[in-house]
Amino acid sequence: MNNDGIENTDIPNLNSIKLPEKSSISQEKIGEVRNYVLQFVSSDQKNMNLDMRKCELTGETIFEGSLKSQNSTKSAEECIITGFPVLKSQSYSCNNCKKSCNKNDWNTYVGVFNSCP
Repeated sequence: MNNDGIENTDIPNLNSIKLPEKSSISQEKIGEVRNYVLQFVSSDQKNMNLDMRKCELTGETIFEGSLKSQNSTKSAEECIITGFPVLKSQSYSCNNCKKSCNKNDWNTYVGVFNSCP
């Protein structure tokens, strides 16, 4: 597998992930997903670059979903809703479960589900 574009993220190396020997998804569904992916990558209107942000801990440019940079031992707090880092400017803590999240994600989640995650 090709790891181009994710080498400076905290996304695991694709070659180090053990895949199950049997799929739990039907061959029909696998075909649907394969066709969707092929359609997406062959379209002219795609941006195949990862969205980046400045790490609040180190100042390095990193993938927006990374909890830490490659050169840091400290991690950002993980948003309970998205799994993305909780940004200082967006930080919100649920009054019920006390978990942290990004305020915009909280508003979206509560607007749809009307409950604590």
